[in-house]
Amino acid sequence: IGSTYNFLVVGAEALNVVFVLRVLHESKAAFGIILTVSAFGGIAAGLAADRVIRRLGPGTTILSTLALAFSAYALLVDHDRLDGQHDGVLPSENCAPAVLTGSVGV
Repeated sequence: IGSTYNFLVVGAEALNVVFVLRVLHESKAAFGIILTVSAFGGIAAGLAADRVIRRLGPGTTILSTLALAFSAYALLVDHDRLDGQHDGVLPSENCAPAVLTGSVGV
């Protein structure tokens, strides 16, 4: 499960550059800040991993973090489309938290 998830996340990360710059209309500097924050998130996760695994166990840790990461991408759901009011525009106000949370290696 973990390797499949990582394969798909790497593919999604390759598209994040285009998404953030062209759809969210953020600057290159803003995207650089997102990458910097994600790097610090990865370092923090690495430092906390042993304690979390000891407390929850390896299987529970993997499943919990996968569920947490998936919940970040659930923010991408176009709620207007669910109500039948879709205007053809991506729900960019919902995308930024998902991009950030997905980028920090949750």
